Amino acid sequence: MGYIYLFFVSVVFSFGGTLVKTASVMVNSTYISFMRFFVGAVFLVLFLTLRKNKIQLRFYWPVFLGAACKCLNYMTENYCLENGFSFGNILVRPVQCVAALALSYFIFSEKASPRKIAGVFLCCAGVVIISLNGQPLSAFGGENLLFTVLYILSGIGASGFTFAQKLLIDRMDSANMNLSMFTVAAVITALPIPATGEIYTGFQLPAFLALVAFGLVSGVCFLLVAEAIKTVPLFMVELIQSITVPLSLLWGILFYSEPVTAWIIGGTVVFLIGMLAVNLKLPAKNKTT
Repeated sequence: MGYIYLFFVSVVFSFGGTLVKTASVMVNSTYISFMRFFVGAVFLVLFLTLRKNKIQLRFYWPVFLGAACKCLNYMTENYCLENGFSFGNILVRPVQCVAALALSYFIFSEKASPRKIAGVFLCCAGVVIISLNGQPLSAFGGENLLFTVLYILSGIGASGFTFAQKLLIDRMDSANMNLSMFTVAAVITALPIPATGEIYTGFQLPAFLALVAFGLVSGVCFLLVAEAIKTVPLFMVELIQSITVPLSLLWGILFYSEPVTAWIIGGTVVFLIGMLAVNLKLPAKNKTT
Protein backbone atom coordinates (compact mmCIF):
# COMPACT_ATOMS: atom_id res chain seq x y z
CA MET A 1 0.00 0.00 0.00
CA GLY A 2 2.93 2.34 0.58
CA TYR A 3 3.54 2.78 -3.15
CA ILE A 4 -0.16 3.46 -3.79
CA TYR A 5 -0.11 6.09 -1.04
CA LEU A 6 2.90 7.81 -2.61
CA PHE A 7 1.43 7.87 -6.12
CA PHE A 8 -1.80 9.32 -4.72
CA VAL A 9 0.12 11.97 -2.74
CA SER A 10 2.22 12.91 -5.78
CA VAL A 11 -0.81 13.44 -8.01
CA VAL A 12 -2.69 15.42 -5.36
CA PHE A 13 0.30 17.62 -4.48
CA SER A 14 0.77 18.47 -8.16
CA PHE A 15 -2.41 20.57 -7.84
CA GLY A 16 -0.78 22.73 -5.15
CA GLY A 17 -0.07 25.64 -7.49
CA THR A 18 -3.61 25.49 -8.87
CA LEU A 19 -5.11 25.64 -5.37
CA VAL A 20 -2.89 28.58 -4.36
CA LYS A 21 -3.82 30.50 -7.51
CA THR A 22 -7.52 29.88 -6.85
CA ALA A 23 -7.31 30.90 -3.18
CA SER A 24 -5.12 33.96 -3.87
CA VAL A 25 -8.03 35.67 -5.60
CA MET A 26 -9.51 36.21 -2.11
CA VAL A 27 -6.57 36.21 0.34
CA ASN A 28 -2.80 36.54 0.23
CA SER A 29 -0.15 33.90 0.87
CA THR A 30 0.02 34.64 4.62
CA TYR A 31 -3.55 33.44 5.09
CA ILE A 32 -3.01 30.54 2.69
CA SER A 33 -0.03 29.24 4.70
CA PHE A 34 -1.92 29.54 7.99
CA MET A 35 -5.06 27.85 6.66
CA ARG A 36 -3.04 24.98 5.26
CA PHE A 37 -1.70 24.16 8.72
CA PHE A 38 -4.90 24.98 10.62
CA VAL A 39 -7.24 22.90 8.45
CA GLY A 40 -4.64 20.11 8.33
CA ALA A 41 -4.49 20.06 12.14
CA VAL A 42 -8.30 20.01 12.39
CA PHE A 43 -8.43 17.05 10.00
CA LEU A 44 -5.86 15.13 12.04
CA VAL A 45 -7.83 15.77 15.26
CA LEU A 46 -10.99 14.44 13.59
CA PHE A 47 -9.06 11.47 12.20
CA LEU A 48 -7.72 10.52 15.62
CA THR A 49 -11.13 11.04 17.24
CA LEU A 50 -12.98 8.89 14.70
CA ARG A 51 -10.42 6.12 15.10
CA LYS A 52 -10.74 6.50 18.88
CA ASN A 53 -7.02 7.07 19.19
CA LYS A 54 -5.63 9.27 21.92
CA ILE A 55 -4.63 12.77 20.88
CA GLN A 56 -1.07 13.20 22.10
CA LEU A 57 0.56 16.52 21.36
CA ARG A 58 4.27 16.23 21.93
CA PHE A 59 6.75 19.07 21.80
CA TYR A 60 10.10 17.35 21.36
CA TRP A 61 12.76 19.47 19.73
CA PRO A 62 12.36 17.71 16.33
CA VAL A 63 8.68 18.78 16.38
CA PHE A 64 9.75 22.43 16.53
CA LEU A 65 12.41 21.79 13.90
CA GLY A 66 9.90 20.16 11.58
CA ALA A 67 7.30 22.90 12.16
CA ALA A 68 9.83 25.68 11.50
CA CYS A 69 11.10 23.96 8.35
CA LYS A 70 7.58 23.39 7.03
CA CYS A 71 6.71 27.04 7.70
CA LEU A 72 9.76 28.06 5.68
CA ASN A 73 8.70 25.64 2.94
CA TYR A 74 5.08 26.83 2.70
CA MET A 75 5.46 30.56 3.33
CA THR A 76 8.12 31.01 0.65
CA GLU A 77 6.45 28.66 -1.83
CA ASN A 78 2.96 30.15 -1.40
CA TYR A 79 4.29 33.70 -1.83
CA CYS A 80 5.97 32.75 -5.10
CA LEU A 81 2.94 30.83 -6.36
CA GLU A 82 0.64 33.74 -5.55
CA ASN A 83 2.82 36.22 -7.44
CA GLY A 84 4.25 33.97 -10.17
CA PHE A 85 3.31 30.96 -12.26
CA SER A 86 1.34 28.06 -10.82
CA PHE A 87 4.08 25.62 -11.84
CA GLY A 88 6.89 27.65 -10.25
CA ASN A 89 7.16 25.27 -7.32
CA ILE A 90 8.73 22.64 -9.58
CA LEU A 91 11.99 24.27 -8.44
CA VAL A 92 11.38 23.03 -4.90
CA ARG A 93 11.80 19.34 -5.73
CA PRO A 94 15.41 19.46 -7.09
CA VAL A 95 16.52 21.66 -4.18
CA GLN A 96 14.88 19.21 -1.77
CA CYS A 97 16.72 16.36 -3.49
CA VAL A 98 20.10 18.07 -3.10
CA ALA A 99 19.39 19.03 0.53
CA ALA A 100 18.26 15.48 1.36
CA LEU A 101 21.47 14.04 -0.06
CA ALA A 102 23.54 16.55 1.92
CA LEU A 103 21.71 15.59 5.13
CA SER A 104 22.26 11.91 4.38
CA TYR A 105 25.99 12.48 3.88
CA PHE A 106 26.73 14.86 6.76
CA ILE A 107 24.19 13.72 9.38
CA PHE A 108 23.73 10.01 8.70
CA SER A 109 27.23 9.44 7.24
CA GLU A 110 25.76 7.72 4.19
CA LYS A 111 28.16 7.36 1.29
CA ALA A 112 27.58 9.41 -1.86
CA SER A 113 28.60 7.48 -4.98
CA PRO A 114 29.90 9.26 -8.12
CA ARG A 115 26.53 8.51 -9.74
CA LYS A 116 24.66 10.29 -6.95
CA ILE A 117 27.03 13.26 -7.08
CA ALA A 118 26.50 13.49 -10.85
CA GLY A 119 22.75 13.32 -10.24
CA VAL A 120 22.97 16.23 -7.80
CA PHE A 121 24.80 18.33 -10.40
CA LEU A 122 22.08 17.49 -12.94
CA CYS A 123 19.40 18.53 -10.46
CA CYS A 124 21.23 21.83 -9.91
CA ALA A 125 21.60 22.26 -13.68
CA GLY A 126 17.86 21.74 -14.05
CA VAL A 127 17.21 24.50 -11.49
CA VAL A 128 19.50 26.90 -13.38
CA ILE A 129 17.94 26.11 -16.77
CA ILE A 130 14.39 26.57 -15.45
CA SER A 131 15.31 29.76 -13.59
CA LEU A 132 17.07 31.40 -16.54
CA ASN A 133 14.36 30.24 -18.97
CA GLY A 134 16.49 31.08 -22.01
CA GLN A 135 17.55 34.51 -20.76
CA PRO A 136 21.20 35.60 -20.51
CA LEU A 137 22.76 35.44 -17.07
CA SER A 138 22.82 39.26 -16.94
CA ALA A 139 19.02 39.29 -16.99
CA PHE A 140 18.84 37.01 -13.96
CA GLY A 141 17.97 39.51 -11.29
CA GLY A 142 15.12 41.34 -9.63
CA GLU A 143 11.97 39.26 -9.34
CA ASN A 144 13.46 36.20 -11.09
CA LEU A 145 16.33 36.08 -8.61
CA LEU A 146 13.98 36.65 -5.66
CA PHE A 147 11.68 33.79 -6.68
CA THR A 148 14.62 31.44 -7.22
CA VAL A 149 16.11 32.25 -3.80
CA LEU A 150 12.72 31.76 -2.14
CA TYR A 151 12.16 28.44 -3.90
CA ILE A 152 15.63 27.30 -2.79
CA LEU A 153 14.70 28.17 0.81
CA SER A 154 11.41 26.33 0.31
CA GLY A 155 13.22 23.19 -0.86
CA ILE A 156 15.59 23.33 2.11
CA GLY A 157 12.58 23.66 4.42
CA ALA A 158 10.83 20.69 2.81
CA SER A 159 13.94 18.55 3.26
CA GLY A 160 14.28 19.64 6.89
CA PHE A 161 10.68 18.61 7.56
CA THR A 162 11.33 15.13 6.17
CA PHE A 163 14.48 14.94 8.30
CA ALA A 164 12.43 15.82 11.41
CA GLN A 165 9.86 13.15 10.50
CA LYS A 166 12.63 10.59 10.26
CA LEU A 167 13.85 11.56 13.74
CA LEU A 168 10.36 11.15 15.19
CA ILE A 169 8.94 8.17 13.30
CA ASP A 170 10.04 5.69 16.00
CA ARG A 171 8.89 7.88 18.89
CA MET A 172 5.41 8.94 17.76
CA ASP A 173 2.60 7.57 15.64
CA SER A 174 2.15 9.22 12.23
CA ALA A 175 -1.04 11.14 13.05
CA ASN A 176 0.12 12.64 16.35
CA MET A 177 3.55 13.43 14.92
CA ASN A 178 2.06 15.49 12.08
CA LEU A 179 -0.60 16.98 14.37
CA SER A 180 2.09 18.22 16.76
CA MET A 181 4.07 19.79 13.91
CA PHE A 182 0.99 21.30 12.25
CA THR A 183 -0.20 22.80 15.56
CA VAL A 184 3.13 24.54 16.17
CA ALA A 185 3.28 25.64 12.52
CA ALA A 186 -0.27 27.05 12.67
CA VAL A 187 0.74 29.21 15.64
CA ILE A 188 3.89 30.41 13.84
CA THR A 189 2.06 31.30 10.62
CA ALA A 190 -0.76 33.02 12.53
CA LEU A 191 1.65 35.54 14.10
CA PRO A 192 2.30 37.65 10.95
CA ILE A 193 -1.38 37.78 9.89
CA PRO A 194 -2.19 41.08 11.73
CA ALA A 195 0.73 42.80 9.98
CA THR A 196 0.92 41.13 6.56
CA GLY A 197 -2.33 39.21 6.10
CA GLU A 198 -4.49 40.79 3.42
CA ILE A 199 -7.98 40.00 2.17
CA TYR A 200 -8.38 41.15 -1.42
CA THR A 201 -12.12 40.64 -1.91
CA GLY A 202 -15.23 39.53 -0.09
CA PHE A 203 -16.12 35.90 0.39
CA GLN A 204 -15.70 33.80 -2.75
CA LEU A 205 -16.78 30.18 -2.60
CA PRO A 206 -14.15 28.74 -5.04
CA ALA A 207 -11.33 30.48 -3.14
CA PHE A 208 -12.68 29.33 0.23
CA LEU A 209 -13.04 25.74 -0.99
CA ALA A 210 -9.46 25.89 -2.31
CA LEU A 211 -8.23 27.01 1.13
CA VAL A 212 -10.07 24.19 2.88
CA ALA A 213 -9.02 21.64 0.26
CA PHE A 214 -5.37 22.70 0.56
CA GLY A 215 -5.38 22.13 4.31
CA LEU A 216 -7.27 18.86 4.00
CA VAL A 217 -4.84 17.65 1.33
CA SER A 218 -1.90 18.50 3.57
CA GLY A 219 -3.33 16.61 6.53
CA VAL A 220 -4.20 13.53 4.49
CA CYS A 221 -1.06 13.42 2.37
CA PHE A 222 1.51 13.89 5.11
CA LEU A 223 -0.24 11.19 7.09
CA LEU A 224 0.03 8.86 4.08
CA VAL A 225 3.69 9.75 3.47
CA ALA A 226 4.53 9.06 7.11
CA GLU A 227 2.85 5.65 6.77
CA ALA A 228 4.58 4.95 3.44
CA ILE A 229 8.12 5.60 4.68
CA LYS A 230 7.68 2.75 7.16
CA THR A 231 7.69 0.21 4.30
CA VAL A 232 8.98 2.02 1.19
CA PRO A 233 12.72 2.77 0.78
CA LEU A 234 13.46 6.47 1.14
CA PHE A 235 15.00 6.67 -2.35
CA MET A 236 11.71 5.46 -3.82
CA VAL A 237 9.78 8.04 -1.78
CA GLU A 238 11.74 10.85 -3.44
CA LEU A 239 11.61 9.19 -6.86
CA ILE A 240 7.85 8.65 -6.91
CA GLN A 241 7.09 12.13 -5.60
CA SER A 242 9.14 13.66 -8.44
CA ILE A 243 6.21 13.03 -10.80
CA THR A 244 4.65 16.16 -9.31
CA VAL A 245 7.04 18.17 -11.52
CA PRO A 246 5.67 17.26 -15.00
CA LEU A 247 2.11 17.18 -13.65
CA SER A 248 2.43 20.71 -12.24
CA LEU A 249 3.58 21.92 -15.65
CA LEU A 250 0.61 20.19 -17.27
CA TRP A 251 -1.95 21.80 -14.92
CA GLY A 252 -0.40 25.24 -15.52
CA ILE A 253 -0.91 24.82 -19.25
CA LEU A 254 -4.42 23.37 -19.02
CA PHE A 255 -5.93 25.61 -16.34
CA TYR A 256 -4.13 28.94 -16.78
CA SER A 257 -2.60 28.76 -20.30
CA GLU A 258 0.73 29.66 -18.71
CA PRO A 259 3.74 29.94 -21.05
CA VAL A 260 5.76 26.78 -20.56
CA THR A 261 8.81 27.22 -22.77
CA ALA A 262 11.17 24.64 -24.24
CA TRP A 263 13.76 25.79 -21.69
CA ILE A 264 11.45 24.96 -18.77
CA ILE A 265 10.62 21.56 -20.27
CA GLY A 266 14.32 20.89 -20.95
CA GLY A 267 15.28 21.89 -17.40
CA THR A 268 12.57 19.61 -16.05
CA VAL A 269 13.91 16.68 -18.09
CA VAL A 270 17.46 17.36 -16.83
CA PHE A 271 16.15 17.43 -13.26
CA LEU A 272 14.23 14.16 -13.67
CA ILE A 273 17.35 12.46 -15.06
CA GLY A 274 19.25 13.78 -12.04
CA MET A 275 16.56 12.42 -9.71
CA LEU A 276 16.88 9.00 -11.33
CA ALA A 277 20.66 9.10 -10.93
CA VAL A 278 20.40 10.06 -7.25
CA ASN A 279 17.60 7.76 -6.17
CA LEU A 280 17.48 4.74 -8.45
CA LYS A 281 19.38 1.79 -7.02
CA LEU A 282 21.20 -0.42 -9.46
CA PRO A 283 21.00 -4.20 -9.03
CA ALA A 284 23.97 -5.68 -7.24
CA LYS A 285 26.37 -7.68 -9.34
CA ASN A 286 26.28 -11.39 -8.67
CA LYS A 287 29.57 -12.74 -7.44
CA THR A 288 30.72 -15.99 -8.95
CA THR A 289 32.87 -18.41 -7.05
